[in-house]
Amino acid sequence: MYAVSQKYKAAMKQPVQQFRIRGTIDNNRGTVLSFTDKNVLNFRVANQCTASSTLKIGGVYVGELSAAFTGLPAWFRWNPYQEGTVITAYISRRLADDTWEEIPLTPYTMSTMEKTAFGWETVAYDNMSKLDKTYDGQAFSGSIYDMATLACSLCGIEFGMTRAAVQALPNGTYSYFVLYPENDIDTYRDIISYLAQLIGGFATIDRSGKLVFRCFSTAATDTVSSEHRLTGAKFSDFRTEYNRIICYDKVQEKQLYCKVPELVGTYMDLGTNPFLQYGLPAKKTELLQTILYALTSYSSDDATSDTAHALHYTPFTASMFADPAYDLGDVIAFTGGIAPDDTIGCIMSYTWTYHGEYEIAGYGSDPTIDWAKSAEDKALSGLSSTLDAQQMHYYNYTNAARIFMGTDSQKTVVSLRFISTKTTQVNFFAEIKLQADTVETDTAEQYLCTDGILTAAYYLGSEEIGRVRPQWTLQDGVHTLHLFFHFSVSGTTTEEFSVRFYTQDCTITIDAEALNATMEGTFLAGEGTWDGIISAEDFLEQQIALEPADMTFHIKQTVVTENRQTPAAQTFTDRFALTLGASQITFRSISEAISNSLADTRFLIDAKNNKGTYDNSITISDGVYQLSDQSVSGCIQNTADLSDSSITGITSLECTYTGLVSVQYSYDGSTWTEQAAMADFLQTDLDALYSGMTTARTIALRIWLEGNATLKEFAINYTL
Repeated sequence: MYAVSQKYKAAMKQPVQQFRIRGTIDNNRGTVLSFTDKNVLNFRVANQCTASSTLKIGGVYVGELSAAFTGLPAWFRWNPYQEGTVITAYISRRLADDTWEEIPLTPYTMSTMEKTAFGWETVAYDNMSKLDKTYDGQAFSGSIYDMATLACSLCGIEFGMTRAAVQALPNGTYSYFVLYPENDIDTYRDIISYLAQLIGGFATIDRSGKLVFRCFSTAATDTVSSEHRLTGAKFSDFRTEYNRIICYDKVQEKQLYCKVPELVGTYMDLGTNPFLQYGLPAKKTELLQTILYALTSYSSDDATSDTAHALHYTPFTASMFADPAYDLGDVIAFTGGIAPDDTIGCIMSYTWTYHGEYEIAGYGSDPTIDWAKSAEDKALSGLSSTLDAQQMHYYNYTNAARIFMGTDSQKTVVSLRFISTKTTQVNFFAEIKLQADTVETDTAEQYLCTDGILTAAYYLGSEEIGRVRPQWTLQDGVHTLHLFFHFSVSGTTTEEFSVRFYTQDCTITIDAEALNATMEGTFLAGEGTWDGIISAEDFLEQQIALEPADMTFHIKQTVVTENRQTPAAQTFTDRFALTLGASQITFRSISEAISNSLADTRFLIDAKNNKGTYDNSITISDGVYQLSDQSVSGCIQNTADLSDSSITGITSLECTYTGLVSVQYSYDGSTWTEQAAMADFLQTDLDALYSGMTTARTIALRIWLEGNATLKEFAINYTL
C-alpha cells in the first residue's frame, strides 16, 4: 500500500468520498500537456500479478490504462499519437479537515489513440511492456540483483531496488546463478519472470515507473468490513496453503522436490526454471527450499513451526469505493457479512475506475483437490521438459458411456487435462452425433411442438472463456454438430479444458463413442494415465415455491458409491486360412500358450533370501542383520529395479528393525542423499520418490546400522 497518512486511511472508510485528478501528457519531444478533471471523460487502470485462476509465482504482467480526454490543446488534437508519449496522473482525496492528499499512479506509455465524437480515447501500458524486447542470447549469470539490473538496462527501464533490498529477499544473497543454455526464453520479460520465481514472488512496475520484485506476505495491510464493500463480494470456502514445491532438473532428468512435513497444503510447480539447472543437487535443493520457506513463512530454525505459519489466502472477488492507494500483493483482512472468520485475501488483480468502483480479486487452489492431482501433475511437468517443443501434439477424447440430458439442464460433455510448457495457441475440434427430442404439448384444443435449443460453453478450469456461446435450434431427430474453438494459454501451467452443454425445451442423447474431440497445439505435454480423480455433478432442477414464513428444506441425500473391480481375464482368438488342393490333409491338435506376466509386487532386502552386499562389520544371525561386537557402524546395500512396464508407482515402504538405523538412496548409483533416520524415510513422499528416478528406473539403497541396531527386512511395495 502506498504510504498515506492516518487521515487518508480514515477518509477511506467514510461513506462519502471525494477525489480529483491531475496529470501530464509528455511526448518526450519538449511538449508537455496538463490535464485535470475537466479534461477526463474516463480513466481506468488494471493490473495483476498472477494467473486468473490460481496463485503462481513469477508473475510479470503489464499494467494497462484506458482513458478518454477532451478539451486538450491543439497539439494533442492534431498530433494524437507519437511514440514514447507518457501519461502521468495523480489522484487526490479530500480529507476530513477539507485538505487534500495526493498519491501518484504508475506512468503509462501510449500505445493507441482514436478520435471520437466526444474526444480522444487512448490505451497505454506501463514499463513492463518494454521488457517484451526479443532476447538476443545475452549471457546471464551472477546474483538476482545483477541480472535484473542488466535486463532492465538492455530494455531501457530502471531497476527500482538497491542491492541491499534484493539481498534481503529469498535467495537474494546467492551470486552463482547461471542461465542454462537450453531454455524457452523469448523475451527479457521471461528472464524477469524466472528471477521472480527465485524470490518466491512476482515483478511489477512501481509508481515511479521502475521495475521491482515483491514477495507474498501474511501481514494484513488493511481491514475491510462489510460496510465498506459493495454488494456482490464472493469468498471461497477454502484457504490456499503451501507445503511442497517441485522443479524439473534437465541436467539430472528428474524432478527436484521439497516439502515441509510440519505443514499441510498444496504444491507450487516451477516447471523448468533455467536458473536452477547448474550446481550440485544439494545446492539446487537448498535454493528450492528457500523459495518454499518464503511461500510458507516457515523457518527451519523454528522448531515450533506449524500450520499457523503458512500463507492462508482465501480466494475472493470484491468491489469497494475506488481508491488507488492499494498495491498488488497487499493483504486485506475481510470482516463481517458473508466473509468467513479470519478471512485473509491477497490482491492479485485489480481494476480501478476513476469515480467508479475498485474491483479486486485474489486467487488460489483448493489444497484437498491439488493433493489428489499432485502425482499426475508432477508426471506431466516432468514430461513437458523432455518433449520436442516445436512438435504438434494431439489429444483425443471420446465419451465412453452414453450421455443423457433432460430439458433445461446442463452437463460437462468434454474434459481434457493438459500442460503447456510455454505460451502457445491451442485448437479444439469436435464432432457430435446426438438424438434430440423436443417438448410437445398435445391437448384437445391444440398440438404444440416447440423447437429445442442447445447451447455450448467453453471453460478453462472454472473460468468460462470465449465471447460467444455456440447455439443450435433442434427439432426431433438425429443431428450431427461440429465445434471449433481457438484459445491461448500462458506459460507453464496445468489446465483442464472442458465443454459444457445447456438444454432448453428438449432432451438430448449422445450414444457411447458418438462424441469425438481433438485438441492440438505446440508446446503441449500429454494427458498421461488416469490421475485417480473422479468428477461427479448434481444439479437441482426442480423449482421450489417458498412460503414467506416457516420454511424448511428437506434435501434427499445423494450417495456416491465407489466399487473396485477386478480386471477380467482376456480371451484370445487366432484365425488362419488354408488353400486346399487335391491331396488329403489331416489336422492334428494345435496348441498355443498365452501368458500374462507381472513384475514382482515388492523389492526385499532380507537376511535369509535377498542379502544384497554388506561390509565386514555386518553379520547375519538367526535371519537378522547386526553389527559385530567391535564395529560402530556398518552398511547394507542393494538396488531396487522398477523398470518393468507393469510397475506404475510405489505403494508403501516397510521395515522391521530396532535401534539406530538410517538410509541413503541414489538414482544413479554414484550421487547419494544424506543419511535419514529410517522412521523419517518410511514417511517419504512416495510420488516424489518414484518420479525422481531416471530412465533406468532403479533406486540404489544403503541401510546403515549403528551400535546395537538390527535389521530383519526392508521392503518397497509396488503399484502395478
